[in-house]
Amino acid sequence: MIATARTVFRPLIRLGLIPQILIGIVAGVVLALFAPGVASDVALLGQLFIAALQAVAPILVFVLVAAAISAHQKASRPTFAPCWYCM
Repeated sequence: MIATARTVFRPLIRLGLIPQILIGIVAGVVLALFAPGVASDVALLGQLFIAALQAVAPILVFVLVAAAISAHQKASRPTFAPCWYCM
């Protein structure tokens, strides 16, 4: 019986985001230490990922700000205190 990728990676998928990031960092360091040639080839994937994040981030910020503005309801009184009140 051949295990699918979903069953093989299920324990990793169930972890939170922070442990997954830490595992990826450790795996990258270990790969760079023991197989520098392979690590330089895999570095292309990281560069593509960063480029994709940079391309998507401005659009994501625009959509989130637009959603926040559209969901804003006019308050009957200001929800912030004047600066002199905080001092």
